[in-house]
Amino acid sequence: MKTPAGKAKKADEKVVNGWWFVYKKNGSIEAKNSLIEHYLAVVKYTVSRILPGLPPHVHPDDLISAGVTGLIEAIENYDISSNTKFESFANFRIHGSIIDELRAMDWVPRSIRNKARKLQAAYSVLERKLGRPATDTEVSEFLNITNQEFDDLINETRCINIISLNTPIKRGDSTQFSEIIADTKDKLPAYEMQKKDRKRLIIEAINQLPKQERLVLTLYYYEEMTFKEVGEVIGVSESRISQIHTKAIFRLRGKLDISEVVFNASY
Repeated sequence: MKTPAGKAKKADEKVVNGWWFVYKKNGSIEAKNSLIEHYLAVVKYTVSRILPGLPPHVHPDDLISAGVTGLIEAIENYDISSNTKFESFANFRIHGSIIDELRAMDWVPRSIRNKARKLQAAYSVLERKLGRPATDTEVSEFLNITNQEFDDLINETRCINIISLNTPIKRGDSTQFSEIIADTKDKLPAYEMQKKDRKRLIIEAINQLPKQERLVLTLYYYEEMTFKEVGEVIGVSESRISQIHTKAIFRLRGKLDISEVVFNASY
């Protein structure tokens, strides 16, 4: 996976390695602060990728502060002898801290959460029945709403699709996303097999998405572009990319049964 390493403040690699060595050897506060300053741009870049899907009252400084908390945790727990790049290791923890802060704000109204559950359930029920991705019109008809109301619903619920690292993989399973991506050594063979199986299920679900949705997910998550950058590649607006992303996540949540859904056709 590519990371926003290039977005970090430029510093000589030997200097950065020196900070890591000094910090890990004797816990130097000065070296730790230098590492935080060096990787702060990774936090800001992560915030820039999340912010477009959030309502205006969410202030970026609050998210940056939360992201720094994740960065510090990553610095404290990073094993410099591992083969994992620090930016990859830190990115999940930065993102997780930001999501935890958003959840603590309780910034999504209950009415929006309810609409998101209904939309997720609609995708789940329809696509299991059809055996293929449902079109916008089919989902609209299933929900008994117009195409315009469907577009409005997608725009309303796009902010709900920020999945916390502490979200269970599926209903009835206590395993969390953070456990799958955590860089922990000496895992039991049974755990590794379980992790591999879950990855396989996710890959299969992604491969069943419409081509454009797969492309958006690839550029956004694998290439770690912003919605604006993805839009420039595909040739559509940033808001359109946000809509495509939202539909893709609803499809995946429905396929993987990530969270409990209760369908009620009446709005």
